[in-house]
Amino acid sequence: MDSQISAWGRSNRNEKQETHHQHWFWFYLLLGAAVILFTFNLGHLPIQASYEGKIAQTAKEIWQGSASSLDWQAPGRFELQHFPLMELITALAYHLGGNTPLMTRLPSTLLAALSVPLVYSLGREIFTIPRKAIFASFIYLTLLPVLSYSRLATLDGAVLFLIVALMWCVARSRRDLRYCLGAGLSLGTLCLLKGLGGVVWLGITLVFLAWDTPRLLSCGYFWGGIFLGCAPMLGWYGAQWHYHLQSLSFTQALDQFFVTLGRNLGQSQRSRGSWVYLLEIWRYGLPWLVFLPAGLFFAWRRHNWSWAKLVLVWLGIYLGAGLLIPSTSWSLLPIYPVAALAIASYFSDGIQLPQNQAYPRFWTSILALLTVVAIGGTAYVGVFRIGGNLLFLTMAALALTMLTAAVLVSRRDWQFLLILFWGSYVTLFLFLATPYWGLDFRNINNFKPLETKQTMQIIPTNFSSVTRNFLEIL
Repeated sequence: MDSQISAWGRSNRNEKQETHHQHWFWFYLLLGAAVILFTFNLGHLPIQASYEGKIAQTAKEIWQGSASSLDWQAPGRFELQHFPLMELITALAYHLGGNTPLMTRLPSTLLAALSVPLVYSLGREIFTIPRKAIFASFIYLTLLPVLSYSRLATLDGAVLFLIVALMWCVARSRRDLRYCLGAGLSLGTLCLLKGLGGVVWLGITLVFLAWDTPRLLSCGYFWGGIFLGCAPMLGWYGAQWHYHLQSLSFTQALDQFFVTLGRNLGQSQRSRGSWVYLLEIWRYGLPWLVFLPAGLFFAWRRHNWSWAKLVLVWLGIYLGAGLLIPSTSWSLLPIYPVAALAIASYFSDGIQLPQNQAYPRFWTSILALLTVVAIGGTAYVGVFRIGGNLLFLTMAALALTMLTAAVLVSRRDWQFLLILFWGSYVTLFLFLATPYWGLDFRNINNFKPLETKQTMQIIPTNFSSVTRNFLEIL
């Protein structure tokens, strides 16, 4: 019964095998493309004291056997500390490859690269069409904030990997309860790294399942997997509570905990307004995130589908928590995977319009506007000789990509998406060859490298002014 029964088709088993092979082909293709892009020129820029210095210093102490910074607070002062997972992994990297910028950034970078095929796997779980999962993974791969911040020696790469892994395991557990343990491990590790921030993802998970698969919330296997996966996290924070309660009463410890929490939240709220973060999502996510409002509206109209429920719950709860508790720009990174899913679904359905019906007019308008901006940026960089030849080639590649995509959209050719994917990939590859990829574009003056001598050999003397002028054209 499993043999081929006609010259025009195959048996069900052969079709499943072909689908299985296609899945792994795209998985490994995306993994290879992500590893190549994420690790290119990784160790050329020196370690930044403002963002990477803490992990680098702690990992160096662990490597040398003098990690005094890992000690818990002295008795009489209550403050929960996160588990130094990335510091331990970075120390292992130092043991294998030495104390270099490459080894410092490699753990976070590899975890971020692994999140790219995981976005594809998540898309395969929530979409009925594999094409949408492929589009989403390529959109996610070619987002500048994901690439730039995840390559730094921070928690960003690990957090992105754990968030996507959590959502993939949750979506997969609807059909296979064994993945509940993976969801619990991802959630527990996320809480070890982010503390109370991990509770937000527990809320997103529960709300999504309550809307999409409520039967799973009454399943003992689900809660058992969540509890077993979170057991190490509960043990870590429970041990700290026990340590502090030896010198403080429970009431005193609880009071100090909430005072510390309120002080941190107040500092975050005074730092920047919430609208600035929303502006940054749009500004540095070009060209893809220009289509995010249309993707969200499309998801709202398809709210009875699982992917739309995940998009709406993910963005709604996370942005709501961000408005209440503003934080640094890195807290915006978890938005990008779900944004890629929404935009991919929107484009996938949009290119399936009847042949006699043109694509939405604003597609052409947006791409034409981006073309004009990119051409103007190329001319600006070339005339004033900003950033050297590599930056000029980067802007030229971006302009050519936008121009070609705009022409194809006007001709109703769906291959404009392929041009955007490949052109964005090449543009980012050229951008990574410049010394500007590791900047926090919002606070350029805070760039304080740990290796000043090496920095002077790589970064121009007019570093801040040159980069600020470059950003003005965006």
